[in-house]
Amino acid sequence: MDQAGGPRPRGARPRGPVTACSRRGSLLSGRRRTAVRRSRGGDPGSARRAAIRARARHRADGAIGEFRRALDIDPTLPDAGNSLGLALMERGDADEAIQTLRAVIARHPDHTAARLNLGTALMQKGDLAGATAEYRELTRRDPTNAEGFYDLGLALKQQDEFDEAEGALRTAMRIDTALPEAPYTLGVVLWQTGRADEAAALFENALARRPRYADAHYMLGTVFRQQGDLERAVAEFRETIRINPASPEAHTSLGQALQAQHDGEGSAAAFAEAERLRKRKADAQAAVFAVNAGLQRLKRDDLAAAIARFRDAVRLDPDNAQAHFQLALALRRSGALVESRRELQAAERLAPHLKAPDSQP
Repeated sequence: MDQAGGPRPRGARPRGPVTACSRRGSLLSGRRRTAVRRSRGGDPGSARRAAIRARARHRADGAIGEFRRALDIDPTLPDAGNSLGLALMERGDADEAIQTLRAVIARHPDHTAARLNLGTALMQKGDLAGATAEYRELTRRDPTNAEGFYDLGLALKQQDEFDEAEGALRTAMRIDTALPEAPYTLGVVLWQTGRADEAAALFENALARRPRYADAHYMLGTVFRQQGDLERAVAEFRETIRINPASPEAHTSLGQALQAQHDGEGSAAAFAEAERLRKRKADAQAAVFAVNAGLQRLKRDDLAAAIARFRDAVRLDPDNAQAHFQLALALRRSGALVESRRELQAAERLAPHLKAPDSQP
């Protein structure tokens, strides 16, 4: 959520057989898995299945290695290339992800998931023009693809091309009557351009498609508050908090609405909770920075400084599994085995997939 103006529409979502099996089917049918076997001593289907297991355990590096092995066996496999690009995106290697996805599209121009993921990677890099070009090409090739039109509308909105964004989002709504993000994002566009009444109807449309859509409840409450309907605004903000209690913006907006209703006690409680959540969020972000700083110290073989940074991360955010995990590994290197085991147990409680290297199968 954006404090100044409500929640931002969600970014384009990565697509691919690994993360969206329920929508796109399994990675490859049994027939294709057999067909793509090669006599060069490898089974790309097995490599992909191993990658899926690795991704399911959140081991991105292992997944990337398996997808690379599948492509070494057969570089023409589009789904393996798309999944590799997706895994690289998740690891933060945007440049290599873009290169990989472009290679898939060069061989298979109609590979919808790869082009959608390429657009997402370009948006994450801030190349909105490049992403827009990919979404335009996708919708030209597949004029019934609702997600393509939704992502096109989102990219255009972020460039303040509101008229074109509206057209693309309305097309997405028409094609897929179950996609809640399309009416929600269109509502944000109309709200930003001074059409609050129309925006409210679209937020209600989004909620009809997904009743537990916290952002839509929040924006509907924002419209009601601006229109002076404080009772309905308070109800929407409370519903936002019920769905997403960790949103400081929702607590702030609730406090403002209650303050306007002269509910001093209620507004004070809401503002206090908003401040607590903001501090917690800031501490969590600082913990991530501390973990990264610790990893950098390890690269310089400064074990003591790395341990200090990892301890800072655990102190800032006791629920950060990576902080406990990296501290455990560093302590083990230092010989503090008892404390290392304690930190590893804490990491595994928070994220069961995390295992010390010698305990992995």
